[in-house]
Amino acid sequence: MQNNLSAYAIPPQPVFPLPPLPPIDSPSLLTTVLTHASMHSAARRAQSFDIDAAPVVDYEKLEHVGDSLLGASVAVFLHDLYPTLAAGPSTMLKGQIVSNASLAKISARYGLPDRLQCKSAQFRVTRLQFKTQAGVFEAYVAGVYYGVLEAAAAGGSDAAGTDTAGGAERRAPAERQGAWNTIDTWLRELFTPVARFALEALQAQVARLSGLHGPGELNVAIVFARLRRQEDERAVGAQQVLHMHAQVKGWSKPTYCGGPTVGDPAPGHGGR
Repeated sequence: MQNNLSAYAIPPQPVFPLPPLPPIDSPSLLTTVLTHASMHSAARRAQSFDIDAAPVVDYEKLEHVGDSLLGASVAVFLHDLYPTLAAGPSTMLKGQIVSNASLAKISARYGLPDRLQCKSAQFRVTRLQFKTQAGVFEAYVAGVYYGVLEAAAAGGSDAAGTDTAGGAERRAPAERQGAWNTIDTWLRELFTPVARFALEALQAQVARLSGLHGPGELNVAIVFARLRRQEDERAVGAQQVLHMHAQVKGWSKPTYCGGPTVGDPAPGHGGR
C-alpha cells in the first residue's frame, strides 16, 4: 500500500449497475467516435494551428472535448453530493473517479473497446490498452453531446421544443442545455456509486496514514497538512543545489518569479 496520499490508487471498483448507454443516432458521428487513429495514415498535426485542414476521422479530438465535459459534470455533481468536502480532497476524489483505470473499466463494461475500429496488426493490443479504452469512453461522451445537438438542429426546433425561427444564435443556448442535460443525467447516475466507493477508499487510506484505526471521524486536513510539510522539508536547500548545478554546467544563475523557496535563504542573506 502506498505511504502517501498523492500517489494512492483506489482498489479496483466493484461491479456497479450501469445505466443504459445513451445512443448516438448520427452514423458519421458514431463512426468518428469508434475509429482509432491507426485506421488512417494522416500526418499528425500536434503543433499545427491550421483551422482549414480537412477533418480527421478518428476519436482523438472528441476524446479531448469529452474529457472536459466529463470533468465538468463530475466536478459539479461531487460538489452537489459532498458540498462540505474541501477543494483539495474534492480534486483528489475527482481524479480517482475519472482516472484511466476507472474509465477503462466502465468503457469495457459498455463494450466500447470491442466496437473500436483499428488496424488489424494492432487490433488486440490497442483494444486492451487502458488509455485507449478510457479515451473511447471520453469520445463517446462528446459524441452523445453533439448527437443531441445534431438531432435538435435536424428537427428544426431547439431542445426545449420552442420555435427557432429566430436563427441558430437564439436556439443554441436551449439546444446546448438539452445536450448537457442528456450527458449530465447519464454521468451522474453512472458515477455516483463510483464516487462513494472512491471516497470510502480514500478515507480508509487517510486513516492509515494519520494513524487512526477503527471508527471515528477522519480529519483529512491533518493529512494534507502533513503531506505539505513533508514536501517543504524535502525542498529545503533545493535552490542552492540548483545554483551549484548551474555553476558546474556553466549556465547563468537561475532567476525566479516568486519569493524565496521555503527553507532557502532570502537574497542577500547568504547561503547555508
